[in-house]
Parts: sequence; C-alpha cells; structure tokens
Amino acid sequence: MNIQARRFSLHGLLALLLLLATLLTAGVAGAATHAQDPTPIDVFCVTGSVIDHAEQPSADWTITAVMYDPDTGLLDPGTAVDVETINVDDSDVGPLGSFKFDDLAVGKWNFSIGTKVGWSPVTPASFDVSLPYGHTDCVTIRFKMREVVTVNVLKIDTNHTPLSGYIIKASPGAGNFFASPVEMTTDDDGMAVFTLTAGLWEFTEIAPAGSVVAPVSPANGAQTLDVTAPGPHNIRFKNRVYGGDGCIEAYKRDVPPAGSNQDPTGLPGWHVYVLRSDGTTAAEGATDATGKVTFSDLPFGPYTVHESLPPSGWEAASAANYSVTLENAECVTVEFSNRQVEPAFCIVGRKVDTNGLVGLPGWEITAEPTVSTDYEPGATTTDGLGYFRIDFPSNDYRVPDSEYNVCETTVDGWLAHTATCQKVRLPSIPGACVNTGFDFENQQVGHAESKGNGPVSTPGCDYKVKAGDQLYKIGRDHGRTAKQMRDANPSIRNPNIIRVGQTICIP
Repeated sequence: MNIQARRFSLHGLLALLLLLATLLTAGVAGAATHAQDPTPIDVFCVTGSVIDHAEQPSADWTITAVMYDPDTGLLDPGTAVDVETINVDDSDVGPLGSFKFDDLAVGKWNFSIGTKVGWSPVTPASFDVSLPYGHTDCVTIRFKMREVVTVNVLKIDTNHTPLSGYIIKASPGAGNFFASPVEMTTDDDGMAVFTLTAGLWEFTEIAPAGSVVAPVSPANGAQTLDVTAPGPHNIRFKNRVYGGDGCIEAYKRDVPPAGSNQDPTGLPGWHVYVLRSDGTTAAEGATDATGKVTFSDLPFGPYTVHESLPPSGWEAASAANYSVTLENAECVTVEFSNRQVEPAFCIVGRKVDTNGLVGLPGWEITAEPTVSTDYEPGATTTDGLGYFRIDFPSNDYRVPDSEYNVCETTVDGWLAHTATCQKVRLPSIPGACVNTGFDFENQQVGHAESKGNGPVSTPGCDYKVKAGDQLYKIGRDHGRTAKQMRDANPSIRNPNIIRVGQTICIP
C-alpha cells in the first residue's frame, strides 16, 4: 500500500471514531434529560366511614363506586368497584366501619351503600363525587344509617275488644338523645305499629275526644320499653270504657204556611251541636238530605242539643235548645222546627243600662234619612228587653241602599255613654234586618260611672263577628264554654243569631 492510501485509511478511521464519540455523547445527554422529567403526584382515592343514628361506627357494609361515562353521562357498570367496611375494632388497616377506594380514575363517580334488613338511611344512600385533577389527598365521604326495630302496641278494653282511634305516643326516654317523639293511631284491630331506633322509649295513650275511659293496665297509662334489635317487641294497653253507646238523633223540619195542609219537610245542611254539661262540644254535624243527623257512641250522661240558624230568612218555630240525658243504647230523638221568613228592609238594635247592660224599655228611637228625599219611617220604642225594630216598605224605590241616622232620644236623669246617633245603610235588596253598629248605652245620673266622660268600655268586648261565626263556636275557639259566652253577652237573646260586624264579648 502506498503512502496516499495509508493516509486515506487513517483519515477514515479517525472520522469513524469521531462519529462514534458523537453518538455516545448524545446518548448520555439524552439519558440525563429523560431522568429529569416531572412525576405526577395527583391522587384519585376516596376514604370514608359508616356510622349509626347514635353516631357510633357501624360495620358489615358494602360500599360500591361506579364511574360515569364522560361521553354519555351515564353510569358505566364496567367500572364498578366494591369495598367492604373494616369490621374488626382496633384493626391495623383502619378504624371500625371505615373503607377506602384506591387508584380511581379522574372523573365523576357514584358511591352507594348496600342494604341490610332492619336498617334505613339517615343521610342519602347514594350520591355523586367528582375527582378532578389537583388533589394530593384522598377525599372523605360518610354514610349514616339507622337500625329500626318494630314495636307493636295493642289497645283493648276490659272485655279484650280492640279499641280503634286511640293515639299512642312514643317519646324518647333517658339517654335516647338522637330520637324524636312519634305518634300513631290504633287501627280497627286496636294496633299501632311503630318502627323505632334502639334505646329507651316511653309509651303513653290519648283517648278519642268525648271518650270517658280509665287505665287498667298499666294503671298510670304509661309504660317504658328498652327497644333492642332485632325485635319485634309487643306491648299492650288495657282501658275500662264508660258508656260510649249513647245516641242522639236530631231532625230539622221546614214548617209549611198555616192552612197549606202540607207536612213538614226535612231541611238538609243545617248544623246541630251537642254540648256536655260544662259547655264543651261533644259532637257536631250537618243534617242529611232528609233533615236528619245522628250522633253515635256518646258516653252516657247529660247533654244539651242546639240548632244553628242561618243569618237570615228563617226563624225558629219550636225550641232551639234541648236538654237530654243518655242512660242506655236507645237513641234519643230531638226535633227542631223552622219557619221561612219573608225578606224585608228593617233596622234592629238595642238600648241598655250601663249598669249590668240590662235592656231599657220604652225608649224612643228615630231614623232620619241622610238624603232628605229618601223614605222617612216613623219613630219606634224599645220593648221590655230594650230591643227595637224599624221597618221600611219593601216596594218603595227610595228604600234600597239608603242611609239613615238612627238616634236615641235624650231623657232627663240619664247620661249617654255611647254616641246618641249612628249611621246605618240598608241593603240593595230585601233580606235580614240590619243591626246597628253598637247598642245605645245610658247611665242614670248619680252613679259613679256616670260622672266620667265618654262611653264605658267593657274589657274583652271588642270581637267583631265575621261571616260564618256562631256565638258558641267563637267561644270554643277561645277556650270558653257556652254558659260563659251567654253570661258575657246578655244582650244576645238567641245565641244562634248574630250578625256580621256585631261586637261581642269574650270573657
């Protein structure tokens, strides 16, 4: 080989060595660059626990996680993962009742708890959790479950006959801090079925309104039960029921005009009330299409029966109140007769003595139209109870919707304790009489009350009658008896007839 050829071979060898060195350097540099890439440390895991209603750990539960498909928004069953709660206390893995899901994918997941007989959820048994980027710790969830136990309560009388309609109340006892009172009503079999949480409970009973009963077992009408799983527990109340088989049948009759030779006809839809001797309501109801209403299962004893008259168009044609005594199961019949009254234009009111609000008879009352061209009725005088009535013709065009100043005359030796005049407007069509807004009230000169100025006010006499009101119903709504209402309103002759806007006293 010549010298030129050797030089060429040497140069080629050097070039080859240089290329190898370059490749080696690049590989080392590349390896160094790859070793310095960052490592993601975001985590997608969920830890949780299950507790009971008393906020104590609860074990033996299965928790399921299912991911939502990001494209369809629906749960993807193929992603379902089940874990079991830790069921051994002091476990090295975690606390009792706890669980954990590791290595979940980023996205939206649904978590649910399995079912167990006798348990129900306190918090939702299924809910969604989103696992986005950005978490370096597991998210925490919790399920709260309640173990319920069935308690059957039987209610019977001394003949062991089931008693329906009784309220049984279960109230949390000592130490039962996480429970609330529950009320159930006994059914036709005398049963009230409760589903309660474990713990101490006190059971009491409430008899239906109008029932007269006495507890037999337990003697005080209350009993305590330590409710424990799994149940069921069975307890019983026994009562002695007094009476309960009494019956009253009330009829409302429409009395035909005299000489019509027609028989009375039943009046449907009229209200009848049965009151106990203390004035409280034992029963009430409306007459049926035949004019009859029946009150059954009333305890034996004395009652009064009252009809309710409508505000206008009718008047009583017989007694409106009856006294009855129930002594056996035979129904006592009460009949009310009513007569239709022709509608009219009239004004009614009363004149009373401030001393006791007793009516003042023989007092002249006048009515002057506020428009001089309207009809002018004559003066009238109060009757023996202090009442007056001013009548107007029903066929005079000047009467409908006219307004009048109704005034009392002044009498020597008496001082007015109310305004001596008041405005009253008649309706546009005939109907019931229009009542004055207040009773005219006077005090004889010389009494201490007459030395003051202005009207004497009576405490509690500021209730304005509304449509549908009745004197005894107003009393019941305010916890007053029928007798108290009658005594406080002596000016009301018929407790079934009060007018809208009238002022009455509530003692």
